[in-house]
Amino acid sequence: MKILVAGNLANTGYFLASKLREENIDIDLLMEDNPHPVSDPKNTGELEFNEYPKWIKFWNKNCNWKYQIIKKIREYDITCAATELPIFAFFALKPYIALATGSDLRELAKSKTIKGILLRMAYKKAKVIIFTDPDLIYSIKELNLKNSLYCPPIRDFYKMNSSEKVLVNKNKFNIFYPTTHIWSVKGNEVFIKAFIQVAKKRNNIHLTLINKGKDFKKSLKLLEDAQIREKYTVLPKPLNQNELVSYYQNCNVIVDQFILGSLGSIGLEAMFMSKPVIAYVDNTIYSKIYGENPPVLNCKTIEEIYLILIKLLDNKNDQNIGKNANEWILKYHSPEMVSQKYYEIFKKVYEKNKINFLSVGENYKVNSNIT
Repeated sequence: MKILVAGNLANTGYFLASKLREENIDIDLLMEDNPHPVSDPKNTGELEFNEYPKWIKFWNKNCNWKYQIIKKIREYDITCAATELPIFAFFALKPYIALATGSDLRELAKSKTIKGILLRMAYKKAKVIIFTDPDLIYSIKELNLKNSLYCPPIRDFYKMNSSEKVLVNKNKFNIFYPTTHIWSVKGNEVFIKAFIQVAKKRNNIHLTLINKGKDFKKSLKLLEDAQIREKYTVLPKPLNQNELVSYYQNCNVIVDQFILGSLGSIGLEAMFMSKPVIAYVDNTIYSKIYGENPPVLNCKTIEEIYLILIKLLDNKNDQNIGKNANEWILKYHSPEMVSQKYYEIFKKVYEKNKINFLSVGENYKVNSNIT
């Protein structure tokens, strides 16, 4: 069985392929030859000599790239196509799995564009749709996609280590906020407004954020207008994995996102590092998928975030929340367990065995078997 993972948004394809290759699975990755830094395996810190391995294949977007993708997909027995690439797998006329990771299913598949129509067609023809964010349950139901399963995103947390030095003021309560600034998706302005309220009352607090995302200038203006310049630091560009881990290690709390109700990769990585995470989690969804809610500092509004920050500064929060977060990640997001679940799905599709897609809340449980 030759497997291809097509697409590498935020290195999800790389982590999946590399983990399964450790189990001697014949699997390759297909990605763009000039990727965005956050989707470049070289920025994971895992590649020997910082060179791409031979099992990573590329398409060139300057040269008939759509045909390149379809042609490559036809070389494999089964393809796991991520984001928009199920469209190309659909035209390749080979068995494929659609991997939905976010806005592809939340927005594009619901649009009236040609691409949106084609993606809906590709989803319906896919042997399986794997979705990796719990909130995507709502989109699955809205589009009536009955061939879907939930699998957590793969991250090999055990490889997360760094000797990088970062400068943080040890006399301050340090908040790390590496989330991309897209207000409509991440709710950045909600957190920043809460932080400003706290910073105007307390001196022992410092925020580190990254110049990343189309709404960053709006976020920065909120901070500049508040005249609290000494209480925040702006990192000028996105960090690689080693740099991210260094900030996780050296800061007191990590901030994720506040709109979707799902934890992003930042929140999951910080939880593995035994750090408290501030984020909004939709407990209704998580209780269906995991059977319990993740131990995060759950909040959504300016007032809720403000109260949590004050409690953290006053040391009134549960001191075990970081430890509990690490235990939760290892229980439900173990890379060995997650990669095995992906492989079971691939094998079922390859062998043309039936997968029983049950009702929402049952087949989506992260620890359920693929029957």
